[in-house]
Amino acid sequence: MRWSSWGRRWACSWRHPGLTWVMDHHGWRSAFAVVAVAGLVWALLWVRLGGEGRYARAQDDASSARAGAPTADGTGATVPRTPYRRILTTRTWIGASTAYFGAYWITAFALVWLPSYLREGLGYSTAASARVLMLVYGLNAVVVLGQAVLTGWLLRRGTASRWARGRVGGALLLMSAAACLALPSAPAGAATVVLLAVGFGAAGAMTSIAVTTVAQLTPADRRGGALGIMNAVVTTAGLIAPTLIGHLVDTHGADGYQYAVLITGALLLLGGTAAVTLIDPDRDARLLPR
Repeated sequence: MRWSSWGRRWACSWRHPGLTWVMDHHGWRSAFAVVAVAGLVWALLWVRLGGEGRYARAQDDASSARAGAPTADGTGATVPRTPYRRILTTRTWIGASTAYFGAYWITAFALVWLPSYLREGLGYSTAASARVLMLVYGLNAVVVLGQAVLTGWLLRRGTASRWARGRVGGALLLMSAAACLALPSAPAGAATVVLLAVGFGAAGAMTSIAVTTVAQLTPADRRGGALGIMNAVVTTAGLIAPTLIGHLVDTHGADGYQYAVLITGALLLLGGTAAVTLIDPDRDARLLPR
């Protein structure tokens, strides 16, 4: 399917409205300058305010123990280095990565094809599409913040991570999956809008849940590698999803969007089930050398 330049610009405007305004008023080169300045400011703030907190000591202790130097508790016992294969084959890492893949898939769908789906697949006008997109991204922001508050509250009350993270994240993915699977057969109107908002707006919290879950599971000196491998696997969804959806739309026209939504719902169902049944960082961490 070929997009007109207007269509590409319209879709981009809803993903990056601030940059679109800069390009409209000051040219496209100014957009690169804005992003560069924003990155520099963020880096300076991070140097001044950022830090690893309590995890920094865990990292130092692990490194010292590997070298036989005294750790924070005064011992110099050598700690065995955990093989990555032991981490990557835990049920928690597999469950978190599977769930994260589903969340990343629908994020890629929303960023690349959702504006086109609303107009060409569902027949919404430009104004109506804009309102639906605002609702989807607004709900996503509320869900991400709400999940963080809820998970933190549960953990402070002593709730196990398999519930505070795995069950909460899994439930959100299953809600999103149910909405996507119901969307192609839903009657036009309010029901479609609700299903769109829940389907595309409820899954995003799993991205942060997956990261914090694997960080909790993994020994400090293997944490960066375990998270990097997970991201390398998961972000392939950002390559596959837009390509597959484009192929479906090219092949089946407007019906291709419906097939894409059903495939997305199936992946979210798989990811939600994996999160609910596999994620248990407390259990799996006890099986790894610390």
